[in-house]
Amino acid sequence: IILNAGNTGATYIWSTGDITQTITVSEEGTYSVTVTDNNGCSNTGSITITMENLELIIYNVFTPNGDDVNDTWVIENIEFYKDSYIEIYNRNGNLVFSAEHYQNDWDGKYNDKDVPAATYYYIINLGENYDKTYKGFVTIIR
Repeated sequence: IILNAGNTGATYIWSTGDITQTITVSEEGTYSVTVTDNNGCSNTGSITITMENLELIIYNVFTPNGDDVNDTWVIENIEFYKDSYIEIYNRNGNLVFSAEHYQNDWDGKYNDKDVPAATYYYIINLGENYDKTYKGFVTIIR
């Protein structure tokens, strides 16, 4: 979320320590800014940001071939679920990847070796505060 203090040309002091007109935030919290205009007049304002059950967008194919395009498995909005846990299994039911607080960084490797191009089964648990568990398939194309 981009927060904009407006009043171009003024000086800014955000509660985050930033001194720019706009800041980008990705965590819940209360953010405040003091804006001082060219005449020396200042005012402080704040806003509270809450994230409410953002739906995951889970991509079902990726191509980890080193071309810097679609090289990792991406799950949009997973960064907002800090207690999330992900497991990925091969067709034989063997765990090939797991992560707490996934960072969109699985590159199709298991023990530092490429897993075969195939379809894998995933389970995404958002944490104990959420009822929903996501299950499905992701395909690796090499």
